Order: sequence, then C-alpha cells, then structure tokens
Amino acid sequence: DYGQLAWNTNWRVKIAKNQELNFVYQYLKQDEVDLYDQVTQRGYAISQTDPLKRQLAYLRWSADFSNSLFSKFIVTVFQQQFDEGRIRQKKNSPIVTSEFDKTVTRGFTAEVVSEISDRHEAGTGIDFYADQVNSNAFDKNIQSMELTAKRGLYPDNARMTSIAVYHRQSWTIKRWQLEGGIRANMYWLNMEEQQFGDVNLSPSAMVGNISA
Repeated sequence: DYGQLAWNTNWRVKIAKNQELNFVYQYLKQDEVDLYDQVTQRGYAISQTDPLKRQLAYLRWSADFSNSLFSKFIVTVFQQQFDEGRIRQKKNSPIVTSEFDKTVTRGFTAEVVSEISDRHEAGTGIDFYADQVNSNAFDKNIQSMELTAKRGLYPDNARMTSIAVYHRQSWTIKRWQLEGGIRANMYWLNMEEQQFGDVNLSPSAMVGNISA
C-alpha cells in the first residue's frame, strides 16, 4: 500500500481580443511506495521510495495577428521540480540508508509563427533550459543512532544549461506535406565530483531535417 495525492489546475483568460494567458499547475506525490523486487530477491527488509513528488507550473502567453510574417507569438515560462527519496535496510542489519534527490528545471520557450499562405507555414523560435540536481545520502545505525554522511546517487549541485534556436518550414502540396528545419544547440555542463573528478563540458551541435 502507498499514499497518493494529485491535482491539476488549468486557468485560461483572454487579456485582449487577440491575446490569451494560460496557467497550468500539476502536482503528484506518492508516499511509502514499496519496491517488492528488492525485498523478495535482494535480501532487503525495507526498500521503498518515500517520497516521490513531481510539480510542474507554466505560464503561456499567445497572441494572434493579421500579418502573414508575424501571425502568432507564443511565449512560455516554466518550472518543474522532481523529488525522490529512497529508504533501504538489509535483513539482519542495523544500518538504514536514506537517499534524497531533487531536480529543478527552469526555462522558457518563444516562437513566432508565420502563416505565409494557406499551404505554407514557418516558425522561428528559441528555447532555454537550466537544470540543477541536488543529491545526498546518509547511513543511520538504529542501535547507536549514529549518522554517517555519504555520496548521493548523483553529484550534488550538478548543473546543466542549454539554449537553442531553430527555424522550420512546412508546405502542403495536394495530398503531400513537406517539412524541413534547422536547429542549433549549445550546452554547458558543470559538476564538482571528488570521487571521479570535476566535469566542465560545453558541446554544441547543429542539425537539419527534411521529411515528407
């Protein structure tokens, strides 16, 4: 058995004749989710996820205009947070291991849609994401009540940032639809890791695609 609480909120309002705001919030939390495979097959007296929680909130602004090159604007800002705790204890062992991870993602996306004709549409946009992971763990001896800090599942305070710009085109020709686009991505990854060494990476890529 486990406990669960969840709800969704969706709020939409027109702020002008051609403009709209949409706010969404999603919440899900589960408590004391037992991992029976660990208990039955791997010798654990206790193995559960507690808690398991996800939260997502975003605000989207959209506007329509009677202009073929600037037909629609869409801007979205968001934040997502994912929390996961894990508790384990081996059979006949006084040591209870507790782990906790928190991942927060913040960002925004923006796109301009061009309805050039009934059969030709284009879109140009940018998106930005920033992730941060916090991870920690400790062992507790339930006989002596001694606590021992240890490395979490992931490098604590690891961060990744990405930014991308793109352009897409689509054409409708009779019963065919032709689509093409190009996207440039840049990433920055930073981790401070005593066990395996610090990591600082900044890859980039440019990709294109054509489909029909």
